Amino acid sequence: KCPYMKKLITLIFVLLYSISPAQIIPSSCDGSPDLLNIYKPEATRLTSNWLKTTQSPDNSLVIIPDIQLDSVLGALVAVFNATSLSGHDTLLVCHSRTPQLHNLVLLIDTTTIWNISWSQDILLTGDATMDSIIVMYDFSIIDYVIDLEYGGAFVEFYTPQLLNPYALTNLFLNFSGIEMAFTSPFNSAPHSSSINYKTEDGIRKLTYSFGWGDCIAGCIHWKHWNIKVYNDCSVELVGHDPDYTYVSDFNKIETINLSPNPFNDLIVIETKNNYNYDIISLTGITLIKGELFVGENIIETNDLPGGVYVIYIYDSKSYSTYVIIKRDF
Repeated sequence: KCPYMKKLITLIFVLLYSISPAQIIPSSCDGSPDLLNIYKPEATRLTSNWLKTTQSPDNSLVIIPDIQLDSVLGALVAVFNATSLSGHDTLLVCHSRTPQLHNLVLLIDTTTIWNISWSQDILLTGDATMDSIIVMYDFSIIDYVIDLEYGGAFVEFYTPQLLNPYALTNLFLNFSGIEMAFTSPFNSAPHSSSINYKTEDGIRKLTYSFGWGDCIAGCIHWKHWNIKVYNDCSVELVGHDPDYTYVSDFNKIETINLSPNPFNDLIVIETKNNYNYDIISLTGITLIKGELFVGENIIETNDLPGGVYVIYIYDSKSYSTYVIIKRDF
């Protein structure tokens, strides 16, 4: 027997069992009605993308089945509730950008019957099939523009409903005289972020991505979190998605003092350097922007309703995020 081989096997055994597994954090897929309403648009985008990517038969349905939507919604809420996750505050800033949910644009032939109505801002066209869709999905006309280059008219519609945009555009393309159908671009925040969703072996997986530093040109730095959500709604940070080839370590700002939190109307921030800041809703909309200077800074939030927000403090090389709560009187 080779004593060296025995020692090697023993060493491998010790190494394998001394490596601690990634921590599984107990969580919950349940949230308040307000929280669920906040995350439903995000869940709709992620579910629509997942159904399209997997070529699911449900991708042809304009109204996403509850069983599909609720599964994704529950995963998002589980991550929200897992407050001990590494980088949790930054995860709340991340949002998917496509597809746009509420605004639909059609390029139509100006000789069609519906062009006559829509050019005069008349919603219903007299075509029973078209009108049934318009009524069913609560469409209203936002804009009508003749485009000579395309040889038709662009009509933009709005619907308050949360629908599958891919199925919706395909539905309109079935009509003769509708040349193009697409959703209008999402107005992204000044920094870049995204969320991707998939399932593997029955386990829900969310990849959160956050970029900063010259994001107009594509962002210099990126950070990604790959998170599993199990059937009991516990979550596990399992590392970085291998699909990403470039992951930079971020420089987190440590020299910031923010108080009080929760707050009424004023936030006081003390910093040793100059930074920019954005106060962002949980739906990814930037509500307040400004600059921070060395010393004490006072931010007024009189027009901000009570609720949970994220403040994003940054410069070209570093950033930090904080969950802040405004009291609701």
